Amino acid sequence: HAYESIKLKAPDTSEVIVLTQDLLARPEVFLVIPSPMGSAPEKGLWGANVVNPTPSPMEVTKLTITLLSPRENNADLLFNPTSSPGARCEPEAVGPTNDAEWACQTQNQLSWTAPLGSPLVVPQFSAAQVTAKVHPDRLSNSNVEIPAVIVVADVFTSLGEFSKAGYSTSFDDGGTVIANVYLSTEEWSTENDEIITTQLGIPSGSAVTFNATLADFENVGSVIESDSKFIINIPKGWIVEDPVNDIDGLGDFATTHTEYADTSSQIVGTLLNDYNGVGHGVNSEGLTIQFTARAPTVESEQMYVMYLLADGQVDAGDFSMGPLSEVLLQVIP
Repeated sequence: HAYESIKLKAPDTSEVIVLTQDLLARPEVFLVIPSPMGSAPEKGLWGANVVNPTPSPMEVTKLTITLLSPRENNADLLFNPTSSPGARCEPEAVGPTNDAEWACQTQNQLSWTAPLGSPLVVPQFSAAQVTAKVHPDRLSNSNVEIPAVIVVADVFTSLGEFSKAGYSTSFDDGGTVIANVYLSTEEWSTENDEIITTQLGIPSGSAVTFNATLADFENVGSVIESDSKFIINIPKGWIVEDPVNDIDGLGDFATTHTEYADTSSQIVGTLLNDYNGVGHGVNSEGLTIQFTARAPTVESEQMYVMYLLADGQVDAGDFSMGPLSEVLLQVIP
């Protein structure tokens, strides 16, 4: 673990600043990405958490997620346009939106568009979850793999349009798992109305119990291998007071907890058995690490990012997984 140490010094009055590029009044975007995105009739969870760090309400009118294949052949249909014959995009809303607002309007681009005159309003110092489940489609050749596909997100708001890059996912046209990580209101849940990537209104200093869930939405044949890791990075200021009793792998994970000098910490759950997408019953097909952490004490609204990740092998070591959710936690006085 590494952390930054910043030293302040008296300003040099002889220094002339010719360019200042910081823009405080801008949205922030934190992504939700499956990896791998296998070839299957099931759907993977995609989307973003859009943050308003300003003291005024912010309107969001559109979100796009664009996938860029590194292959020379541009016939890879990672998101197949909704209008194409045999298209399998068929977005299914998970966040506070409806199915009709989602579409794959052009090749390899998923978009959410607010109804005309009805933008999504994000209150001051708050965030909104905009997520959907989407079918994988197909690569230009069968039984091929792309271990890293570039992901770019664009958000259109009343503060302007902003993009975020530096992310990737993976595709396997031969068929493999569809791996996602997220928080759920119930343990093991894969139900749309129980999947959350933004949690608002957490009282200052309160103890909060989280269900961090790893899901393989493809449940025919493919497996996430045992000894794979489910990683939960808990932000600074959040304290797991009793790791022995406050962290529970619920029979599916052996867990460890590491505290760092900056008061952040990390839970790592090691998968005890192969996981084939069939968990603990109908609509409870994920695997959960349940833990309790105490929120920081704040005097004004504060937002924190909890990173959920996974690392390991799928299908007898044939492919690696790397899903990500950048979960937003809002703590209020």
